[in-house]
Amino acid sequence: MGLDCYVFRKVPGPDEEYPDENGGEYHYEEVWYSRKFHEVHNHFSRKLDPGENDNCEYFPIDEEDIAALTNLLIINGVLNHEIDEFHQKQLSDLIEILESQETLGDLYYWGWY
Repeated sequence: MGLDCYVFRKVPGPDEEYPDENGGEYHYEEVWYSRKFHEVHNHFSRKLDPGENDNCEYFPIDEEDIAALTNLLIINGVLNHEIDEFHQKQLSDLIEILESQETLGDLYYWGWY
């Protein structure tokens, strides 16, 4: 088992493969994926109260998340080398994706383990 990390976009209307999911009102499309990126998952799980389950929860993404993830890249990645080069690139890609969005209101982080 491991940790799968996603950023999804919430899209109005039913999913083609699973039209009844979410009552057909909306579905999610994958925007970003990473495997076993605990630092990113931990960032979002800190939004929960202690003891709450963070598995398979949708976390809305906002501007504060972009700033925190950028700090994570700079401090723990580039300066301290606590994040390996592969994950530094994935985090950099994620930040670039998030910064390029016109709005963050339909983006969610979701982790599964």
